[in-house]
Amino acid sequence: MRKIVLLLFLSGFLQSIKAQSTEDFTQHDFAYSYGVVTSNQIINVLTDIAVAIVSFGNVERELQGFSGGHFLTYEYRAMDQLSFAFCGGIDKAHGNLLDPDDIIRGSYRNFYTTIGIATRFRYVDREWVQMYSGIGLAYTFYGYKDLLDTGEISRSDILSYPNMQFNIWSIRVGKSFGGFMELGVGYKGILNFGISYQL
Repeated sequence: MRKIVLLLFLSGFLQSIKAQSTEDFTQHDFAYSYGVVTSNQIINVLTDIAVAIVSFGNVERELQGFSGGHFLTYEYRAMDQLSFAFCGGIDKAHGNLLDPDDIIRGSYRNFYTTIGIATRFRYVDREWVQMYSGIGLAYTFYGYKDLLDTGEISRSDILSYPNMQFNIWSIRVGKSFGGFMELGVGYKGILNFGISYQL
């Protein structure tokens, strides 16, 4: 009889803990973030080098700058510590086209559009502080256009390739509205930071 009462008590206690934990965590997270040194930026630099090699130095790309990775993310927390996310973002690069004498003969524009899914694991989940790691899989659509000074488009195309993101260490500070920073490598960058709203 005592065993039955004890089992019923433990069962009720565990159910109350489960119900309480389910009510405690927020289930939806909407975020905007900005990332630097993204995988798309690295690919852009390697592409510039490849163009110079393939053209035997007749065409060289002089990088002027990146826009950085701008991302919108929706995250759904399925369990206490595990959540799933969907994201979309853009990244741009621009620069000059140089001839063998380093004279500017035109300009180029590269556009990267990335759509992906991710999973996150929270190992610290407090009222004001969350810490987590995660991994994401994505597909990037890469469009480029080389425009000569004459107005002629010398190269233009849209390509695509798979992409990934590994978040090694991340932190979010705030309650419903908060800010976060993620350290990792991939399509969101080595450093990715932004704001989010949880409900």
